[in-house]
Amino acid sequence: AWLLDAGADEARPLPVVVTPRPERRVDPWVVRRVVQAKRAGLALRVLYQTMDQPEPSWRWISPMAFASDGVRWHLRAWNHDAGRHEDMLFPRMVDFDGERPAGASPVDEAWERVVEVRLRPAGRLSEGQRRVIEADYQMVGGEARLEVRAALLWLFLRRLGLDREDGLVEVANRAELVDIQAGLKARFAGS
Repeated sequence: AWLLDAGADEARPLPVVVTPRPERRVDPWVVRRVVQAKRAGLALRVLYQTMDQPEPSWRWISPMAFASDGVRWHLRAWNHDAGRHEDMLFPRMVDFDGERPAGASPVDEAWERVVEVRLRPAGRLSEGQRRVIEADYQMVGGEARLEVRAALLWLFLRRLGLDREDGLVEVANRAELVDIQAGLKARFAGS
């Protein structure tokens, strides 16, 4: 906020520009419907468009939690039809057609589990480059340690570009996180 205000000084204006990003739509009516269902202990029948199917499909879901990857808002929900917890995007909820008592949903182990992601400067950087990356990311002892829910790990890594190997920052505990993600995928595939 201070940087944005710096351009307001009429005596010495300092241009301030923020790179635009497309706004991601969240329909307040959809959010309200989901929140009301959660509060009332109801499951919703939702017409949902995935990106791996050409047409939307109906599913019964029980809303569990909201999450943001910094760009989009997600709903963590129990999919009664598939028998698994899923992340859903609000704009992909095309329609609603019914509600019923939700009943008990299994514990979402991937949501409850918090994992530590350790970031460090990329190994290919010079010593001077590493120092400025450490300062930029507020690293202590050459690392920044962040806690992320296992269910959101893939989103976190992707948003920061840590799923690629050409960045200025790399994951120090990559092997551990790959194992965690493989376990989540295996559990998901077994559903």
